Amino acid sequence: MLLSDAREYYIKYLGDGHKMYLDDIKRYEEFKAMNIPERTKAEWDDEIVAMYFKTLHDDPDDVWAKHDRIIGILKKKRCDYLKWGKLLLDELEGFEYLNKKNKILIIENMAGRDRYHKGGAYIIITKTPYAERLDQIMQEFTDFYVTEDDNLNQLGWRDIRDRYNRAVIEYNRAYRKWTERPGDEAYSSEE
Repeated sequence: MLLSDAREYYIKYLGDGHKMYLDDIKRYEEFKAMNIPERTKAEWDDEIVAMYFKTLHDDPDDVWAKHDRIIGILKKKRCDYLKWGKLLLDELEGFEYLNKKNKILIIENMAGRDRYHKGGAYIIITKTPYAERLDQIMQEFTDFYVTEDDNLNQLGWRDIRDRYNRAVIEYNRAYRKWTERPGDEAYSSEE
């Protein structure tokens, strides 16, 4: 496998070794055997993140999924958090055009899908100096009404008010978790 092939392979799977392994064990082993430096993988992660930011608004129904992929790549701890964290917040300010379902999905992305998966709030609070800005943006972003008329005939969306309320509660819980607890991992410019 050439380095250019390894790059394409890595980008195709968003650098997710588990998915690479599941799809083709032999090819994954060949990739691993190359011992690609972390710096190179970081450059590839930056390429992936840049690609997702460039196409973020192409399809309003897909914004939340691209947003989630960006967060997932940033959680791998190889990217420039200040650069991408600022851009993530800039983009979040421009999401007011999204429908309610997609706004709720973005709130879930920022909170983290469950207590084991840290979301965008974790990254912004612990890896950048933008925690206060995040909170201001999210307080405005989460301020919309959801009624029974907004329910969708889709699994998980039949009681959209409940999903919205849970998403907001989980975001606020995540924000407090990373900013208020003793011994937290809040960002420090001395790192």
